[in-house]
Amino acid sequence: MGNTPDAAHPRYLRAKIHTAQNEVEKAAAELKAAVALRPDFAEAWSDLGEARKTLLDDDGAFAAFERS
Repeated sequence: MGNTPDAAHPRYLRAKIHTAQNEVEKAAAELKAAVALRPDFAEAWSDLGEARKTLLDDDGAFAAFERS
């Protein structure tokens, strides 16, 4: 799917898998890519906030939660 808005959802699903496998940094990277492709993707922003919170990035988490 490349770097198109349609690729945001598969990246979001890939992040869910990484989260389930406790690979938070990989999940955060996928979520960051998803919201870059589709800035209105509220669920991805929310999950990115959770990932950043887990990674102790409080400012990044707060910013992501605000966007969601």
